[in-house]
Amino acid sequence: MKGTRVKRPRLGRKTGPKPQFSVSDIAECALKIGLDRFTIGQVAKELGVVPSAIYRHVENRDEIVMRGFARSARLLQAPSEGLTWQEILRHETNEMWEMFERYPGLANAVSQTPGAHVHLQQYFADMTQTLLAANFPGDRGRALFAIDFVGDIVLSSRIFIENVRAENEDGLRGIDQARKLFSDRSYIPEGIEPIYPPDDSWLGRDSIDNKVEFVIAALGVLPPHPLHTRQ
Repeated sequence: MKGTRVKRPRLGRKTGPKPQFSVSDIAECALKIGLDRFTIGQVAKELGVVPSAIYRHVENRDEIVMRGFARSARLLQAPSEGLTWQEILRHETNEMWEMFERYPGLANAVSQTPGAHVHLQQYFADMTQTLLAANFPGDRGRALFAIDFVGDIVLSSRIFIENVRAENEDGLRGIDQARKLFSDRSYIPEGIEPIYPPDDSWLGRDSIDNKVEFVIAALGVLPPHPLHTRQ
């Protein structure tokens, strides 16, 4: 009919309901991408939305990081009753390792955010109570020191492990770069055999377990010291 306009469909226009997602979905995406390196654009792409949709749920990237810490902290479970204090510290080691293994980049994000452990207050309280109930050799201050010490071992070692696992732009892993350095004898003084040369143990948690066992053995024999008992 003359004068009648025909409506044409807009090419590329999405139909159907808008994707539904929550703040928890945003935090989980950021954790999976890497809490130390994700971008709002990457999270939006994973969720199938535009970046502006993310800002309808959170104020900024920092809020996502905080929610990521809170979400990952819920993975840590206090040990069950009946364990020895030594087994409790090994339990902490395993729980933290599994958390960092699930979310690569989380350990680095924690180290970049002073105070991130605010999300672990309940976990620390439960761990301390359980340790003391298991006849830990010391008071509350020393128990907190032990929990913190083990946590620092796992955290710092995990960051190192992720670096030796990671590949550079040339596809060379960190451990391969280390081996290359050690193969150049010009860096090592004459007459000295390489000390702590790179090996496959750098890629796993064996070194962490060995360090924690060293701490456990020391806690069992060392008398309390002012540093250990500080609250």
